[in-house]
Amino acid sequence: LVKEEDGVEVKGKETLDMVDSEYVYVPVRPDLRRLPKHISSRLKKNLFTEITSKQLKQFLDGSEFKKAEGTTRKGLFKLSDNGKILMLFWQLEPTHQARKQLYKELVELDLWEKLSGPIRDQIKHILCWAYSSTDLVSALRCIRLLDDDFVPLSTWYLHSHVHPEKIGNDPTALTGHSCYATNTREAFKFMLNHGGVPKERDVEFDCNEDHPADPEPNITINSYLTFDTLEEALAQLRKQPIGASLLEFSELWNLKKDAIYYGPTEADSYLLGYHGVDIVDIQFYNNEVVALCKFSNGTHVGRDGYFRVSLGTRYMMIGCDEKSAETVRPTPTPEPLLCNFIFPVIHETPKPEGEGEGEAEKQELKRKRGEPTHERKRRCTPKRQNLRRRRPFHDHG
Repeated sequence: LVKEEDGVEVKGKETLDMVDSEYVYVPVRPDLRRLPKHISSRLKKNLFTEITSKQLKQFLDGSEFKKAEGTTRKGLFKLSDNGKILMLFWQLEPTHQARKQLYKELVELDLWEKLSGPIRDQIKHILCWAYSSTDLVSALRCIRLLDDDFVPLSTWYLHSHVHPEKIGNDPTALTGHSCYATNTREAFKFMLNHGGVPKERDVEFDCNEDHPADPEPNITINSYLTFDTLEEALAQLRKQPIGASLLEFSELWNLKKDAIYYGPTEADSYLLGYHGVDIVDIQFYNNEVVALCKFSNGTHVGRDGYFRVSLGTRYMMIGCDEKSAETVRPTPTPEPLLCNFIFPVIHETPKPEGEGEGEAEKQELKRKRGEPTHERKRRCTPKRQNLRRRRPFHDHG
C-alpha cells in the first residue's frame, strides 16, 4: 500500500481543500522468469520489449491480465522495465477511438492554442507545475475577457512560497539548483489560501534566491476542480484548457515536430516521471485522435513547444519495488498517458468599457429583463473547412 498525497475530490464540485488522504494498492513486481529467456534478456538489456498476449499471461495475475486483454487492442503489448518499475503498454484500435462522439465533436473545434499564450521555458528548473498552473489561470482570464492579452504569472513567486521547506531539499534538482517538484493542485491551493500570484517580472531567475516583493495586487482564483477520467476532462475542454500530468519517457524529447508521443516504443527508452502540461486542443492527426499539449520547455522541442499525445495509448503499472512505490501513480484500471486532470475556476466578470457610477446597476437590470449586456467571453470556434471540390494534391520531386 502507498499513501496517495493528492487525496480524492468529489467530481463536479468546486473544492477549496483536499479531502483526507487515502491508501491505494500498488502491485509488487511479478516473476519475469516465467517469460521465455530471450524475452526476459531483451527486456533487461533494452529496458523495453514487445510481447504477445500469450506471453503476458504467463506471468501476469489473472484479473490484471483480463483488464489489459479486455480492450480493443491493436498490435502487440509492450513492456517497459527499469528494474524497479514495470509497466505494460498497448494501443487501442484507432478507428474505435475516432468513432467516439465526444472526440468527433472536439476535433471539429478550434479550441485554446491561440489563447494559451506564448511557450515559456523553465530552462533547467523542475517547475513544470508552476508553469502549467499559472498558464491555466492566464488563459482562463483571456477567455473570460478579464485580460485583453495573455498575462504570464510568476513561477518564481510560486517556487518561493508554495513549499519553502522543500527549497534545496529535492534530490532530483540539478546541481546548483534549489527548485523542487510538486503538482498543479498544490499551486492552486496556495493561490486560494495566500492571495494569488503576481505578474511575471523576470523570465529567467535564480531559484536559490527569494522572489522580491511586488507592489501590484496578485492574480488569484476562486477554486479549482479535478476529474478522474480523460472523458470528463475533455468535456470541460470546450470551456477552457485543462491541466494534466503526462507520463514522461526519455524518447519524448527526441521526437520530431510531426511525431505523436505514444510512451515507450523503442529500446533504451526509460521512465523519467510525470510532466505537468496543459491540454489546449484535440486533433485528428495521422488517422488518430491526439491531444495537443502545451509544454514549458521552450520552442526548440516538439512542434514549436507543443507535443501531440496519443489518446489511444493505455498502460498499467503492473509491478513496483518498495522504494519506488511513492513515486508512481497506481493504475487499478488501464490509464491513458495523461492523468491528474485539473483546472481553475474564476467567478470574476469583466467590467464593461466606460462603466461609471451606477453602470453596474444598469447591467443588472438588463439581465433581469433578459436584455443583452456587456458580459461575454471568448469561445472555441469550428475549424475552418474548405468545402470546394478540388483535385487532390500531389507531391513534387
